[in-house]
Amino acid sequence: MIIRDYNSIPFYYVPKFPSENQKGWDNNVIYASFSRLGGVSLAPYDSLNVSFSVGDDPLLVYENLKIIKDCLQLDSINMVNQIHGNNIVKVNKKSASIFNIFDNADGLITDIKGQGLLIKHADCQSICFFDSEIKVIANIHCGWRGLANGIIEKTISLFKDIGSNPCNIFVVISPSLGPCCFEFVDWKTLLPLWLHDFIIKEKYLDAWSATEYKLKGYGILKKNIFNFRICTKCSPLHFSYRRSPISGRLATVIALKNQK
Repeated sequence: MIIRDYNSIPFYYVPKFPSENQKGWDNNVIYASFSRLGGVSLAPYDSLNVSFSVGDDPLLVYENLKIIKDCLQLDSINMVNQIHGNNIVKVNKKSASIFNIFDNADGLITDIKGQGLLIKHADCQSICFFDSEIKVIANIHCGWRGLANGIIEKTISLFKDIGSNPCNIFVVISPSLGPCCFEFVDWKTLLPLWLHDFIIKEKYLDAWSATEYKLKGYGILKKNIFNFRICTKCSPLHFSYRRSPISGRLATVIALKNQK
């Protein structure tokens, strides 16, 4: 894992792949999983909150999005109104707007360079995908409902539909709620049977391992999966709904680089 900052703030994380693959990732992909630091929002949304739906001042959220766009030097940021489902939006044209919001979805996919795909999260996972051969990226919002609703397999199916071989796909799992803190009292009734295997200590869900299991089951190579394994509830650098229900939402962004 590598931690980077931009003029000291904001502060974000990028993945570390095996050395033979890192250059291909770095040459093609912009990726940042941001902490809560470096924005303009006030407590309890301090400070890099990117959600308009948690009670923060919308003007401050706009400014936070502009900070992220400028930090990563993106043409545009694309977002979705997340609903814990499995719908994935195709961003199929270049936009120069500061940001675009699509209705009722939990993922974005594109082959357009310079278009940032942003997922909001606080305990749920942002899972980013990059095919190194066909140069396609995706970013999905995946909590326990996303795992149960099949958003991972739907994403990989979309890649395969456009000619992707899963062995060429790299995946990054953002900071999210870890098995240390993912208490799930009603797991027997709410989770599908396959997820029961990832219940530990009687009532805690290991969503990290469940996600890795699902990815590998659909052909993603183990060496191509990077999981930060940072628990958002344990980390004061991250927003966490479990730790504080009134708080902001983190941003994880992926984009294809504009090649000169």
